[in-house]
Amino acid sequence: MRWVWIGWLGCQGAPKEAPEIEPAAPTSSDAPDATPTDPEGRLSAGHSHSCGIRTDDTLHCWGTDEGDWDFGQVTDSPAGAFRSISVGGYFSCGVSAAGTDHSCWGENKGPPNPADTALACINAGIDHACGLQLNGQLRCWGDDAYGETQPPDATWTQVSAGYRHSCGITTDGQTLCWGRNTEGQTSVPEGDFSAVSAGSYQTCGLTLDGTIMCWGEQLDEPPAGRFVQLSVARSGTHACALATDNTIACWGYNEYGQADPPEGIFQHVSAGGTHSCAIDPAGDFHCWGQDNYGEAVP
Repeated sequence: MRWVWIGWLGCQGAPKEAPEIEPAAPTSSDAPDATPTDPEGRLSAGHSHSCGIRTDDTLHCWGTDEGDWDFGQVTDSPAGAFRSISVGGYFSCGVSAAGTDHSCWGENKGPPNPADTALACINAGIDHACGLQLNGQLRCWGDDAYGETQPPDATWTQVSAGYRHSCGITTDGQTLCWGRNTEGQTSVPEGDFSAVSAGSYQTCGLTLDGTIMCWGEQLDEPPAGRFVQLSVARSGTHACALATDNTIACWGYNEYGQADPPEGIFQHVSAGGTHSCAIDPAGDFHCWGQDNYGEAVP
């Protein structure tokens, strides 16, 4: 199956007039009329199901959708054209191709936002999600046992929802995290980051020179080199990153082969619970790791 990919990490805003290329992040709080440009916006590997957007902009979801784990997270995916998709625990969220409405389906994780509140993109964690509004404000909803749905007061260019915490980058370049901090996953180290990805008990960021820095629970040392995109599993203990030469490097827990990517060049990688997925330059979809629920076979 072939897929379309449009460029970056997490849930990030970009100028509306250039939705098919990777633009610079807004630098002013009054800049954003935004569309998502993150690769996870077109493809997302979740806990035990995955979703992607076909080349005709329609949704396709696969994986867990039966028995005690059936919350409609696969079969209830809506019709219509979408530009952004993000998979959480047992729910998924998407933003329409027109960018005027959004929806979530699955385990009762629908957003409280009124229908006329446009979102640039949504990033789904395990039990909560955050949406980036066109004005750079964040709306988060879902479980809030550790304050993971209560972002600091700021304007934002990117947000990433993890297991029990969230992180984002503000329009003035600060990287901030909030929520559970048992392993230091919200204690952002000094430095500037171009992207951030919140996982389960860990967070990783891309520094301005393209190297990876992680904090919280250690998943082994991240790979050396320069990278353009990374994805930390929200419900797992591995992470993957796309290098500047378009090869994939993964690290962390690898019992099911989820951190053992195939050879070749790719345009995007997404780390799920115990599986990972990527898109190659031809638009073909590849997954590896555990496939107990069909989550690695689109």
